[in-house]
Amino acid sequence: MAAQSDILENRLIDGLFRGGALNAAGTLNSAAVVTGVWTASTAYTAGQVVVPHANMTGAGGKLLYVASTAGAGTTGTTNTLAIPAVGSTLTDNTVTWTVISVLPAYLTLYFALFTVAPGETGGGTEVTGGSYARVAVTCSLTNFAGTQSAGSTTASSGTGGTTSNNGAITFPTPTANWGSVVAIGVFDLVTGGNLINYGTLTTPKTVNNGDPAPSFAAAAYSFQIDN
Repeated sequence: MAAQSDILENRLIDGLFRGGALNAAGTLNSAAVVTGVWTASTAYTAGQVVVPHANMTGAGGKLLYVASTAGAGTTGTTNTLAIPAVGSTLTDNTVTWTVISVLPAYLTLYFALFTVAPGETGGGTEVTGGSYARVAVTCSLTNFAGTQSAGSTTASSGTGGTTSNNGAITFPTPTANWGSVVAIGVFDLVTGGNLINYGTLTTPKTVNNGDPAPSFAAAAYSFQIDN
């Protein structure tokens, strides 16, 4: 069975959970995965990846990659180039770009509480009523740690494929009994949606009307992409 390398784990963590996602052509959340947005009259070297300029056509879901030293060079002054299909090449002055696809990634994650724990296929019983709501956390280098250490805010460089929350995750103050909370999970939507990951609490916590707002301290929730 093949194993994932550290570099793949780091790129997945940064790309999926730490702002490596792209909102649209020419819009960049983070420089953890790509070099930046295409810039005119700029030298690019082998291995660099850029976001197409917002004026380029056919750019949705695509990045530009310098696949080898033979493709290195300096971009031209035209920011209205037409981006061809994934796998094709694009001549841009003396740069030869290879068009690659964007990694599907999350812009926001939503933390949820459960009175019956979910499993790998979802399920479980999420808390409802009494002012309960999922907590939104924007995917960014600031909000989720790099794989090198809890609390880090730079591109991942560790070996364990693990990230965690950099700030406290605080739920609303309950205005009714929520029951015994046994697990926490992460979704891709504020309601419904897909369960991304989950974990059971070391000790279940009964949450009643008027209790302080349930909160998870920084680094209290960690998740891993590893072999």
